[in-house]
Amino acid sequence: MKKRRKFLVPLDGSERALMVCRHLASFAPLRSMHAVLFHVFSRYPEAHYDLASGALQPSGTLQRSWRSEQLRQMEDYMQLAKRLLVSGGFPEAAVEIRIQKRLNGVARDILREARSDYEFVVIRRRGMGALAGMIVGSVTLKVLQGLTFAPLMIAGRKAPGNRLLVGFDGSPGAMHALKFAGRLVGPHPEFEICLMHVLRGGNAARPELRRAFIPEEQLAPVRENIMRRIETARSQLVALGIAPERVTTRFVSGAVSRAAEIAKYAEAESYGIIVLGRRGVSRVRDFFIGRVTNKVVHLARDRSVCIVH
Repeated sequence: MKKRRKFLVPLDGSERALMVCRHLASFAPLRSMHAVLFHVFSRYPEAHYDLASGALQPSGTLQRSWRSEQLRQMEDYMQLAKRLLVSGGFPEAAVEIRIQKRLNGVARDILREARSDYEFVVIRRRGMGALAGMIVGSVTLKVLQGLTFAPLMIAGRKAPGNRLLVGFDGSPGAMHALKFAGRLVGPHPEFEICLMHVLRGGNAARPELRRAFIPEEQLAPVRENIMRRIETARSQLVALGIAPERVTTRFVSGAVSRAAEIAKYAEAESYGIIVLGRRGVSRVRDFFIGRVTNKVVHLARDRSVCIVH
């Protein structure tokens, strides 16, 4: 029997994380995979880790009582998360619960687990300790920084639906992104994929930036070149099982912000998942994520954003 591919879903006990499970249950391509629901269990209240050495500590009896109650609540929570997936169509045997004692910190423990042959990781933008005004929580940000060896899906507030938008700039990262999208939904004929390229330009940009843009009269050969590359990429998606009529392309020129254009189009056309390479054409080694990808994560908070290494 063929072994199921697996993906990792870190959960923190929050209602937000349960919403992720509801969305995953509605996403048909995942039902043929093995889901691992993962929780890093802290044996002490979070405030304990802020105490200086030798500071006043609660009694051992109080600590044991707290741990016992918290563990019981988390086991109930994880069972609820599993039921959400199973009720949505996952086979019960394909949903695994894993609760691990905190070893090196929540984010580092998630990253350590993620190295165990997972196809990708799904995480919520913000979790239990969400602060008003924050777009990405501290644990999610650390996972995003450290997960350079597997794709990361940052779940949005809306269900993923059946339309994927791939930001395509011809870079190796963009090629990895489109292959990930194709492998994810290939056998499912109801899914659509759009390859989108955005070229900056236009009079709305600051004068010092406009000097760096390609003049309008020189745009035609640039467009022809990128469209050839997009068509090559499109043929690769078709080879992965996507019906040709389900793969569309979009070229936008004159945009002030590539990220804003991608986020705006995803919302206007109801693309539930945006798939991007971790870095694009301008690969800067000092940054763990490209500028466009970083901005899309912040702008498209309603959408799920897949970041592919």
